[in-house]
Amino acid sequence: MPHSVTIIANNAFQGQKRIKSIVIPNSVIHIGKCAFKRCSRLTSIIIPDSVINIGKEAFKECVNLRSILISDSITHIGDSTFNGCSGLKSIEIPESVTTIGEYAFYKCSRLTSIVIPDSVTSIGNVAFQGCAELSSISISSSITSIAKNMFRDCSGLENFIFADSVTSIGNGAFQGCSGLTSLTFSDSITNIGYSAFSDCFELESVTLPDSLTNISDLMFYNCSGLTSIEFPETITCIGAEAFRYCTDLETVIIPESCHSILESAFSKCSELTSIVLPSSLTRLSDGIFQGCSKLT
Repeated sequence: MPHSVTIIANNAFQGQKRIKSIVIPNSVIHIGKCAFKRCSRLTSIIIPDSVINIGKEAFKECVNLRSILISDSITHIGDSTFNGCSGLKSIEIPESVTTIGEYAFYKCSRLTSIVIPDSVTSIGNVAFQGCAELSSISISSSITSIAKNMFRDCSGLENFIFADSVTSIGNGAFQGCSGLTSLTFSDSITNIGYSAFSDCFELESVTLPDSLTNISDLMFYNCSGLTSIEFPETITCIGAEAFRYCTDLETVIIPESCHSILESAFSKCSELTSIVLPSSLTRLSDGIFQGCSKLT
């Protein structure tokens, strides 16, 4: 690529199957939307510090891209920038980056670890969904929200520690993280969305934060390995199907702060033998203990 080039246009190399590697010259300041999309033989790329902007889907579905060095001048990783880069194993996010867009690393199935610097204040929905081999992630202490479906189907993720800065966890954020065994919540978390941890089959024990007041619908649905759950004294409502199909759950103690348990909250918990209900309950919906055959 000649050094006179300053802009790589939208769709410039989209679908080119002959490109294996590329060094972008220091003259380039902008990489356009879909510029290298579906360059299926591209294995490596170096983005110089001159580049200050990368368009959406710039490297989407570059399935053989294994490594990439990002410019220290980049402040935003756009929507779907590396979406479907199933061969990508590692990436270093520079301290200059402040935002990561939606679907940015969606289905980067061979990505094993990632460090998100403290400069990053926002990560979009579905950013890491389907990163099946992701086993280690360090999240910026500047992040206040874990977005919707952010780590959904990251089956290699085994544990997650929430930073004190996090106040909310989005819908389906960890759904289908089938290898997840432990969660460490911070007391700053006030909201956890529906289905946030459903289908986390290996999750065994959970202690919810004192800052939480509501258990959302389907929150731990089908967490079949869950054996114990500790509720804080702040919980006022347990949502519909919140613990449905938690088939290893044996004992539950609901705190006095709780006044509502919604439909099918503990249904199909086939090993449930003991549950302590508070005198404060004003609403018990239908089918709460349906299929709990050992409950007497």
